[in-house]
Amino acid sequence: MTASPSTPPRAADRARALLRLTRWAEHVPFTLAATLLGANMAAHHAGAALDGRVLTVLAANALAVTFAFMVNDLADAPDDAGDPARAARNAVASGALIARTGWAASGAVAGAALALYAALPAPAALTGGVTLLLGLLYSWRPVRLKARPIADVIAHLLMLSALLVLAGYLAFDAAPGRVWWVVAAAGLISAYGQLYNPVRDDDPDLSL
Repeated sequence: MTASPSTPPRAADRARALLRLTRWAEHVPFTLAATLLGANMAAHHAGAALDGRVLTVLAANALAVTFAFMVNDLADAPDDAGDPARAARNAVASGALIARTGWAASGAVAGAALALYAALPAPAALTGGVTLLLGLLYSWRPVRLKARPIADVIAHLLMLSALLVLAGYLAFDAAPGRVWWVVAAAGLISAYGQLYNPVRDDDPDLSL
């Protein structure tokens, strides 16, 4: 029995919708840059060359931030569905992807990130675990840090900047020392961007 001609397009559409849900183009470039900043500072401080750990921490951080963006759109889908512009950006709100599939995919992404973090030294793994936790709590409806003005900025600067630099550093050196100032500066730059982000809609509960 041959497969229905409509099956491949449905699978392809689902794959495209999942890719949209990740919103990878919005965060992967700065995630990689922040991670490499931390890793290179650690290598310079330790006087050592980067090794395979840099690929592990790069992939782990990229997946952790991807998870945060996926959860954000999944949690916001009911609200976004009521606005045509926001629904067009959100794969779940637009109906291109069912929420159950999106949540399953986001869980798989988080699991892959956690497995990669576990392959790193304990300080980096712990930092990655905090990044994943914040990625969930930032948008998840029962907690929703993004709806709390001060918690919103703190969580944002940590999971999208400071913790990424720190994980990159701790993958190679467990004693940041003066590098803490660089981590703090990266977080403050992220906080500035969050405070002055263009408002996407009239709802004060802003997206990532």
